[in-house]
Amino acid sequence: MTNTKRNEVNKISTKQNDRLSFEHFKGIDTRSKNKDGLGSSLISNFRITPDGSLKKRYGYKRLFNFSNTIRAVWTGRLSGTFKAYALVGASVLLLDLAAKRFTEIGTVSTNEGKAEFFYYRSKLYLIDGASIHVVTDDALRTPFGYVPLVGKDWSETYVGEPYESKNLLNDHARISYVIKDVVSAYLRTDEPIVAIDAVFINGVRVGEDKYTVATLPRTIIVPNVAPGDRIEICYQYERSPEIASELLSCKRAALFGGINST
Repeated sequence: MTNTKRNEVNKISTKQNDRLSFEHFKGIDTRSKNKDGLGSSLISNFRITPDGSLKKRYGYKRLFNFSNTIRAVWTGRLSGTFKAYALVGASVLLLDLAAKRFTEIGTVSTNEGKAEFFYYRSKLYLIDGASIHVVTDDALRTPFGYVPLVGKDWSETYVGEPYESKNLLNDHARISYVIKDVVSAYLRTDEPIVAIDAVFINGVRVGEDKYTVATLPRTIIVPNVAPGDRIEICYQYERSPEIASELLSCKRAALFGGINST
C-alpha cells in the first residue's frame, strides 16, 4: 500500500490479481471509541464512483410541511422548463423548490386515495380515481380529447365501414361523406344523433340553415349539393355511462408503444 495521510478515505484500486485494496481505510467501526482512527462509523450513504473512490451520496432535507396527505408528486421538464407538482389532499400545487414556496393551481373532487401524474405527448396529466385532468402552470382543465373520424368517405346512400375507434373520454365523433349523384343528401350515421357540433362542405363550415336533422335519429339532410362534394359532420352521440366511469375511476397510468401511440 502507498503512504497517505491518516483518516483519509482513498481510492479503490484494482490490482492485476483483481484484488481490491482500500488504502488506509479499515472499514466500518461503529464503536464509540475508534482506537486507530482509520475506521468509519458513518458510511451508509457512501457510494463507489467510477474512478474507484468513495463519495457521499446526496442527502435529504425537508422543504415543505403539509397538513394533508401527499398523494402524488411529479418533477420533470414541461416545454423545456423544470417543474415540480404535488397533489396534497385535494389541492394541486406548483412547487418552487429553490424558494420553498408553492402555489395552488386547482383542486380535484377527491381528497384521499391513490393518484398519479403522468406525462404524455408534451402534456402533464393527473388521475385521481374520479377524473382526468390536464395540468398547466396556473390551472387544471378537463381534457376534451381527440374527436375521432369514425367514418371516412362514406356514400350518401348507406353506412360505411368504421374508420377510427371512438374516444372514451368524450361523446363526439366525425364522419366524412363523398357525394356521388344526388342534389339533396340524406347522410346516415351508425347511431342516434344527440346534437350537431358542425357541418363542413368542401372544407368550409356552413350555418345551421344549410342542413337539417331528420326526424329519423340517425340522418342529416343537406340540400343543394353536387356530385364530388365532400361533407364532414361533427356530432354528439349518446355513450354508455358505465364505460366512461370505468375509465375515469383509474388511479394508475402506464404508457405503451412510445410517443406515437394514441
